[in-house]
Order: sequence, then structure tokens, then C-alpha cells
Amino acid sequence: MNNWKIGTSVSELQNYEVEDFVKLKQAGFDCIEMGLRGLNVTENPEETYETCKSIYEKASTAGIEIWSIHIPYGRSWDISEPDETKRADIIDKHRELFTICKYLKPEKLVIHGSFEPVPDDERAARFEASKESLGILANEAGKYDAQLTVECLPRTCIGHDSKEILALLEGNYDVEVCCDVNHLLFEKTEDFIETVGSHITTLHISDYDGEDERHWLPGQGIMNWNAVIGNLVSAGYQGPFMFECSGTPEEKMECWKKLKSDFLRSVEK
Repeated sequence: MNNWKIGTSVSELQNYEVEDFVKLKQAGFDCIEMGLRGLNVTENPEETYETCKSIYEKASTAGIEIWSIHIPYGRSWDISEPDETKRADIIDKHRELFTICKYLKPEKLVIHGSFEPVPDDERAARFEASKESLGILANEAGKYDAQLTVECLPRTCIGHDSKEILALLEGNYDVEVCCDVNHLLFEKTEDFIETVGSHITTLHISDYDGEDERHWLPGQGIMNWNAVIGNLVSAGYQGPFMFECSGTPEEKMECWKKLKSDFLRSVEK
């Protein structure tokens, strides 16, 4: 864990100046996950590409890496759509979006396996559609030297526990996993990490009450952070500790320092 980079999710980066990235760097962050709110490749491709070039240059100037991009989600982005014609259009929409990787150069693309709710009588069909879509889009991501990571999700979403996540990966050898630690409602987060192991290559860090996702600052919920960090270490995790939660950059960094100190103290006992 001593070599883990520290990151945070940020949206609407088109409004960021170099100074904003410098503030993140000064707070102690190494990298970011980029949300795409406000960017539209379909309607304004050239303008979007220029914006992405500018974001990359500003971040690089400040020494901030764009580690990952969070793919939009919702019904119009739902890769579990069972209607083949509709899903083909959705996949093409993702292909078009992935072209921004030429300018942002992310390591990872984080994608949801479905939208929600997923009715019980549609679950099997939506699971198969999601799995097939992941394989197609992982190949597409590879064209830009990026890896597709499917995020574990809460409630009825596809990929809501370790069993379903591992089943999505079967045969999809280029698909990796984003572990959102506050999405796991059907098993303990540390158990998910132990089971999925080295497939986890990026994180979303926050805390919760175990009843639903909350995206609280670590320490404000029930998460067993020593167990979570310990199982990440045991799995050989090498990605960043990526915050996706409420709080200022300074508050997040203080959280990290405390989590690290508490964990190191626990293993010394």
C-alpha cells in the first residue's frame, strides 16, 4: 500500500484551470477519475476533442494523471439492453465515446453492467447481454490502450455481488473490475475483495451504512477499513486509492492518512 497512488473522482473538468489541478496536487493527490458531464461527442465532436486535449494538458502540467474515465450510465447507456437492435445502437454510442481516449489517455474505463431496476424475469437475459457487451467494449477500449473495468453495483443491478461479477468475467479475459466499496449490499466488502482478488484493478472509495450506497467520507459509516485494505494488499492490488465520495480534497487526504496509519498500526500488533 505504500506505493498506492491517491486519487479522487472529479466531474465537469472543462471548467478546470491549471490552478485547480495544482490545488489537487498540493493536497496530495496523484490522479483523478474523470466524469463526463457536459461533454457530448455525438453533437459536438471537434469541440469535445479540443476540450479533452485542454483538460489533459492542464492536468499534466500540474502533475495529475487522468487514471480513469467513468462512462455515463442510465437507460440510454444500458449495455444489458436485451433488444439486439437497441443494444447495437448503445454499443455504437460507447464506441463513439471511447474516441476521447485519444486525447485523455486514461488507463481504465469504468462501466456499469446495467441500469436499474432489473426485474427478476429479465435478469438472465440482461446478464447475458451485459456479458457480451463487455467483451465487445473491452476490445474497443484496447484500441486506445485502455482497460475496461466493470463496476460492482448495488440493489438489483447486474454485477451486484462477487458471484455475478466473476460470472461476467468468464471468457472476458480483457475485462477487469472496479470495486466500489459502498455498493456491496449482499456481502461484506472485504469478502468481495477476497473472492474477486487480482481482477480488481481500480477502486471507488467511500463509506456507507450497509443498507444502501451513501458515498460518505471513510470513517462515517460501518466499513471495516483494516479488513478492506488488508484484503487489497493480500490481493496484490496496485491501482490507486480512488475516492468517490463527499468531502473536500483536504478532508479526503486526512481520511487516507488516518486509514493508512490505523492499518499499519493493526498489522504491527
